[in-house]
Amino acid sequence: MKCYELQGPNGIDGLALVDKPVPEPGQGEVLVRLKAATLNYRDLIAVKGGYGSRQKFPLVPLSDGAGVVERVGAGVREFAAGDRVIGSFFENWIAGEPSETKMRSALGGAVDGVLSEYRIFPKHALVGTPEHLSDIEAAALPCAGVTAWSAVVKLGGLKPGQTVLTQGSGGVSLFAIQFAKMCGARVIATSSSDAKIERLRTLGADFTLNYKAIPDWGKKAREWTGRGVDLVVEVGGI
Repeated sequence: MKCYELQGPNGIDGLALVDKPVPEPGQGEVLVRLKAATLNYRDLIAVKGGYGSRQKFPLVPLSDGAGVVERVGAGVREFAAGDRVIGSFFENWIAGEPSETKMRSALGGAVDGVLSEYRIFPKHALVGTPEHLSDIEAAALPCAGVTAWSAVVKLGGLKPGQTVLTQGSGGVSLFAIQFAKMCGARVIATSSSDAKIERLRTLGADFTLNYKAIPDWGKKAREWTGRGVDLVVEVGGI
């Protein structure tokens, strides 16, 4: 199989396309033929050695991928060959509060990611792909989609009639806009690009602000709401 490896701390220049044997799934493991992968800004930073990275080399980059089960190892009854699946961002964080051990299981960071034709996943690190999603759409969910869902729904608890402010036009913000509208909320979206602002409007943003053209955009947002917003999806640390 072909895969890309980061072979040293040289950033993008350290990436190489290599041939490796297709791995065999062991007890409790699933071999997935990856069909799609998506790029997050986090992936670029990880390749450049930032984001708290402590990589081992060689490292297969990228965290988010979807594909089809090729075969399963002993003891796997949850999946079968031909099933469409999505990988988990933290493959060993199944439940509960975060811990260093769980956080060290992030794909494309401390462990190999998905920029490969095949990858072995532990069975607990996969979920089935919804039938209405293509592989490309499904591959966008683990990092940006789940982060936005956590911010808007699980932790944010956004309710109908409330107002959320999103920042920029990255993946998390785009998902956040759509989840907020799904919850019946109003959305204020910011961007430095008028062209991107038009796209944000098509996704449902009710009020948009170009933060370069309007440096005091926070005041403008308050004026529009009359009292401020209920939730800010702040992406500075993403």
